[in-house]
Amino acid sequence: MEEIGFEPIDSQTLEAERLEAERKLQEHADFLAIQSKILELPPKYQDVITLRYFERKTVKEVAEILNTKEGTVKSLLSRGIKKLQKLL
Repeated sequence: MEEIGFEPIDSQTLEAERLEAERKLQEHADFLAIQSKILELPPKYQDVITLRYFERKTVKEVAEILNTKEGTVKSLLSRGIKKLQKLL
């Protein structure tokens, strides 16, 4: 009968996997921190930042969704990002 098991992992592979796991964990923690700070912004900034950067919509698509002009979206993004930077 054939044994089913795992191949031993060398220390370099194990270290590389540990570092990658730590990087992903830090990336997730950063995401959660930014997300919580976005919630501190006024809703008009939350909307444009979320649509543009988290839902990956174009400025034109954001303008259509929010029924506003592209210039307004660009302005809200600029001001919203500046406010967000101050919170971080």
